Amino acid sequence: MRPTSPEYKGQDRRAGRSDCLTGGHDPGLLDTSKSNRGSRRNRVRPARVYTCVSKPPTELNRLSRWAPVFMIAIGLALAVSRDPNALLLPQFWAEDGRVFYADTINLGPVHALFMPHNGYFHLVPRSAAIIASLLPMNVAPLVFNLIAIAASLAPAAFVASTRLAHLLPSTRLRLAMALALIAAPNASEVRTHVTNGQFELQILAVLVLVARWRGPASPVFDRAALAIGAFSGPFVIFYAPLFVVEWLLRPASRDRVLAAIVGVAFLVQAASVLITAPTLRGQAIGASPELGAALVGGKIVAVTFLGTSAYEHLYASGATWILALLALAAGVTLALGLAKGSPELRLFILYAGAATTASLLLPATGAIGQPAWTVLADPHNATRYYLPASLALLATLIACLASKWTTAARTVSGLTLACAALVACPTDWKDPPLADLRFSAWVEQYDQAPPGSIVRIPINPPGWTMTLHKPA
Repeated sequence: MRPTSPEYKGQDRRAGRSDCLTGGHDPGLLDTSKSNRGSRRNRVRPARVYTCVSKPPTELNRLSRWAPVFMIAIGLALAVSRDPNALLLPQFWAEDGRVFYADTINLGPVHALFMPHNGYFHLVPRSAAIIASLLPMNVAPLVFNLIAIAASLAPAAFVASTRLAHLLPSTRLRLAMALALIAAPNASEVRTHVTNGQFELQILAVLVLVARWRGPASPVFDRAALAIGAFSGPFVIFYAPLFVVEWLLRPASRDRVLAAIVGVAFLVQAASVLITAPTLRGQAIGASPELGAALVGGKIVAVTFLGTSAYEHLYASGATWILALLALAAGVTLALGLAKGSPELRLFILYAGAATTASLLLPATGAIGQPAWTVLADPHNATRYYLPASLALLATLIACLASKWTTAARTVSGLTLACAALVACPTDWKDPPLADLRFSAWVEQYDQAPPGSIVRIPINPPGWTMTLHKPA
């Protein structure tokens, strides 16, 4: 039976742009007569009442409306304060120059765009290289850095918006979670490097899957963000099953376009991994309980809440038992999140667990002659792989503060988050500066080289080179 309340404007579907909020039942539609009390056939089921408001009741303030813009401005300022040279003295980093920019120059933009690297496709780095190739080579590193910064700020702006108000009704809590995304101590490798920006884009894709539409622009943004993220790394393989769960549990929020994007991206990336990745995996894992404690208790927990220097001290001193206790605490925290958290929090924890497990079982460190876990356990190597797990921990603790869990749980969560904000973030605030390899001078050498010649340009990290074939 359709509700007859004059406030009804439509169901609260994902595509329901009226922002209708369900609440209670309409007593006028209940048949409470004695003649019908004992007859199940004659009973009228209570109908839902949909109360329509222009905005969610908890978001009727200007701070909430402008929170995404505010977060982008703050995030940009914080990114510059972490690494001013990202804008003042931009340098190519690793695959940004050696693979993506070089492929675009040497092979052409169309050929390079459809080339997999490390077993999967990279839409954003390839697109960044195409844009940079249309501009003078001097500004190419700056283009890469700006796109990487934009990718790192997008999840924070999304969290700060009202799209996740059904999970975090308080604007202050959403801003806190957005700041956690920007200030995460173990994210230095993803903030200004397009190659590693895929990790931030996957966080945005997962957030899109659990968000609610609010306005006609929401579906356009969601489909674009999901397509960009899904074709910019292998992570769609991990969150595609979660999308299926969301599809089954929430029939009213189904969107066939999103389903098509996830399905096609899953097939493309999975096929690419199965076909090309076996030829790229020759490194021994070298797993051990001690290294496992270092990876989970150190790279995830200690770095997130105490900073890299604290983990470096624990790792150098061989305090495996402390790292094991930290790993156990993380496991208990995430287990509580799975047991008591919202469905969306559970999906995010499951995604983070799948992505982290895959990075441990199928590592791509690039180191030759060393076991993968030994390389990964180094305090300054491959911190990007642990970003999803760190964010899952932070999200669980913030959700605990916003919930009705026990006072002890909220107190522990608050103290732990305070450690992250007051200890880990300040000590890890500055990103390691890149070496000045005089990129402009090498660009001049490339410009003066005769057509058809090969120019090798040194890039960061030191020892890497970018080989360019000047067109004839």
